[in-house]
Amino acid sequence: MARRTVLFAHPSAELYGADRMLLDSVRGVVAAGARAIVVLPERGPLWPLLEQAGAEVRAGDVPVLRKRYLRPHRAFGLVARMVTAVARLVRLIRLVRPDVLYVNTITIPVWLVAARLCRLPSLVHVHEAERTGRLVGVALTAPLLLARTIVVNSSAAAATLAAAVPALAGRTELVYNGVARAGGPAPPPPPSSPAPPSPAPPSPESQPRRLASSALPLPLPLPVPVPVPVLPVRPGTPARLVLVGRLSPRKGTDVALDALLRLRDAGRDVELDLVGSTFEGYEWYERQLRDVAADPRLADRVRFHGFQPDIEPFLRAADVVLVPSRAEPFGNVAVEALLAGRPLVASATQGLEEIVIADRTGLLVPPDDPAALAAAVSALLDDWPFAARLAAAGRADAVERFGLERYHDHINALIGTLAAARPEDPS
Repeated sequence: MARRTVLFAHPSAELYGADRMLLDSVRGVVAAGARAIVVLPERGPLWPLLEQAGAEVRAGDVPVLRKRYLRPHRAFGLVARMVTAVARLVRLIRLVRPDVLYVNTITIPVWLVAARLCRLPSLVHVHEAERTGRLVGVALTAPLLLARTIVVNSSAAAATLAAAVPALAGRTELVYNGVARAGGPAPPPPPSSPAPPSPAPPSPESQPRRLASSALPLPLPLPVPVPVPVLPVRPGTPARLVLVGRLSPRKGTDVALDALLRLRDAGRDVELDLVGSTFEGYEWYERQLRDVAADPRLADRVRFHGFQPDIEPFLRAADVVLVPSRAEPFGNVAVEALLAGRPLVASATQGLEEIVIADRTGLLVPPDDPAALAAAVSALLDDWPFAARLAAAGRADAVERFGLERYHDHINALIGTLAAARPEDPS
């Protein structure tokens, strides 16, 4: 039997959530004995990792569908670029002769047109669940009708697609992201106990606010008994909050900074590490964040680390991990925090509600609510044994539900079904 070839298309060479999932899909395909060819727009951090995983990587820039390009005055130029790209991609497909096309994200639909012209079965892995207007939602989603199979990473993403184009519901497969277990098979050490709050007189600029602790539900019993570890104490050390992700409004970085201000106003000895960079065109947002971080109340309490290819050291150093996204189709960082054995506070939105079992594996708070976020952090710092139980239960649940082996098996099965249905000569 000839070796199967899977052609992967992806719009980025960076190393954020969707990029990492592409890498894991490629690893699973290569481990199953298939040939993986990946087309990226340019060289970047993802490129060498794909090569290390056994993939052949090629450069091929194609139009990326963004909401800003769907405006009438830009549509003509986008269509012209897409037509040119289709002809180029058809030639590539006929040269490579893959069995399946795997398109990662909905933002490069030109690949689907080329695959349909070549009678090549295609799979689209959707990592988006954006809330948009009706017309924009249909424009972004309708090209998925050209694909044979659509993989979504959460029920929230599936619902978003079906709301825009109901016909997509029948070809959608839910596959939760697989996330590598932090620290290997052995459980990591329990989180360090942060220093207790030490009331400090507020600075003249501060306006003390009352934390909305009453908004937090009472802790529920854990589904299984989890032993409470003996926690080391670090007297005089600030509690370290960590947020990993793009610096973008969608990720709620500003919400975390607002919550930090509230915690500091309440006399909490806390600090915040921000790990991630911003999209091109969103430099204004990073400037706003840095302006807030320059507030005297936050002097030396906020650190901008930029993009980091290895986020595990930051998660392991955290006392509490924050995922305050306003929208989040899945939330790899939430799973990574759970696997690292760290207490987690996340927004009750979309895929995060599917990852976190509220008050059992982590705390959920309303999105875009810095007072609730601050209150949740306070609740964990005030009851560290409870925080440790959440972290232990969260890690056990994440290992069970979001393992890489399960993910690889599911993706390979879908690819195998598509390959079996491929016509004898796709050219």
